[in-house]
Amino acid sequence: MLSELLRDRGYDTTCVGFSGNPSSRGFHTNLDYRAWSNWDERPLDKALDLNRVAVPELERLLDRDRPFFILPRHMEPHAPYLPPDP
Repeated sequence: MLSELLRDRGYDTTCVGFSGNPSSRGFHTNLDYRAWSNWDERPLDKALDLNRVAVPELERLLDRDRPFFILPRHMEPHAPYLPPDP
């Protein structure tokens, strides 16, 4: 995994998405955000919820004196699509 290769070469690695998902394997840090909901809670601001978690983590990584890799796992393009009422 890319995360493992970078981690082993001194990178600070973070996945913002879903811990337990195979693509989150090998990261130093795994941060979850609310990206699934139901029809009654539409619209769900998946990207905004991801940013609420990812931006503070990005700021933390920028303050460190080492290279980093952050993977923001956006769920906006995935179902379920929960648009607002017409």
